[in-house]
Amino acid sequence: YEMVVLDGGLKRDDKRPLKTTPIYDLWKASVSVSINFLKPSPELVAELPLCSGNWMTYGRFLLPEMVARKSVIYLDSDILCMCGVENFQQAWDQKTAFVAVRDPMELLKNDWPDRLTDPPFDAPYYNTGLILMNLDWMREKLPFRRIIGLIQRFGAENLKFHDQTIINYVSSGEFIEIEQANNLVLSTKYA
Repeated sequence: YEMVVLDGGLKRDDKRPLKTTPIYDLWKASVSVSINFLKPSPELVAELPLCSGNWMTYGRFLLPEMVARKSVIYLDSDILCMCGVENFQQAWDQKTAFVAVRDPMELLKNDWPDRLTDPPFDAPYYNTGLILMNLDWMREKLPFRRIIGLIQRFGAENLKFHDQTIINYVSSGEFIEIEQANNLVLSTKYA
């Protein structure tokens, strides 16, 4: 496994536990693991809007520019994994944009940021806190410039779930849905 941490300003003391605890646990299980810390360019970071004073909310959109892989399994920093994430990779068909579980919001129309168009009728809505992202698809259909354009068009203050709203808006129908047990989301009423 290669674990990539998007470094939004971690101090050396904050990195130390990340470099020892997960690797040690996996080493005991005879699995090869590396952890790499990626620090995005200040120029790209400067273009991202701040959410509660931090750009990291939209940081995942930098990964296609920074990671030379076809896909990644992305976890928000508030995700607690109670089992492996292998089901995301196993469900992926190597083409579809995303693999995720259905969000409690259920339908895309419940988080539709575009006031000029109607949402697709009964299109499902997905939670993106734990998601397989096809980076090749994102490079082609959701490049960084397009993301910035959408945020500017809708206004960051109108994006209810920020990066999740953008992903669902752009990729309606480009999801493989997997069982809820893979990312149990009880509620999105926190936002």
